[in-house]
Amino acid sequence: MQLDEFNAKISEVSHLFPRHWNVTCGTTVNHFPFVHMVIDNFFTDEEFNEIKKHEHDVSSSEVKIAHSLMRKNGEIKSDIFDKGFLKAIDEAYFPALQSILGVLSAKKTQYYEFSDFHLISTGPNYKHQIHDDIPKKLLSVVVYINPESNNGTFIHDGRYNETPVGEVEWKQNRAFIFSRLDRATWHSYAANEKDKRYCVIYNLNTDKSFKAHWAEGNVLKFLEKRIKNE
Repeated sequence: MQLDEFNAKISEVSHLFPRHWNVTCGTTVNHFPFVHMVIDNFFTDEEFNEIKKHEHDVSSSEVKIAHSLMRKNGEIKSDIFDKGFLKAIDEAYFPALQSILGVLSAKKTQYYEFSDFHLISTGPNYKHQIHDDIPKKLLSVVVYINPESNNGTFIHDGRYNETPVGEVEWKQNRAFIFSRLDRATWHSYAANEKDKRYCVIYNLNTDKSFKAHWAEGNVLKFLEKRIKNE
């Protein structure tokens, strides 16, 4: 997708976006092909402060995750938030995120079944391996929460190339959004070795991973992976 086309398609659905959003579309990260969006001021101040209160205390290389789930049938489960807070989050942001998924990967929208809303606290020396997300993740959304300065999300040109080709830089209350493509959306993250790193992971998901994987359109890669897993 060319940037002009991307901007035009996002403009068509922007009436569904919260007014406080500051949206930037991108088709590359440091000249490397990677279609994504960056949204500053993703949460309202009130929402951001509520989320910020729940950061875990973690050791140097530790990771702690507080899990929440919101299904399209209205079911809500959470380790940490009350249902009212998550219901309000879902009502405020799901229509916009669903419309973004429709732009990034329209064929996947029919498979949506539930949203994750996880709080991830990692220690200063924690590093997460290079990955391209699993097929059940239709739309991947990470929102940087705390501290004021840290590493963002590193973009890679292959699974085993540890030197990143670029970075979606850290800024508090900034969301990095993309729809995974098999072997094309490699990324990783790590804290800055000084500070803890605290984020929200807000993904749109499916239980129909097989169909979502097929919907990505690269049939040869899809079949190759299925054969290897048999």
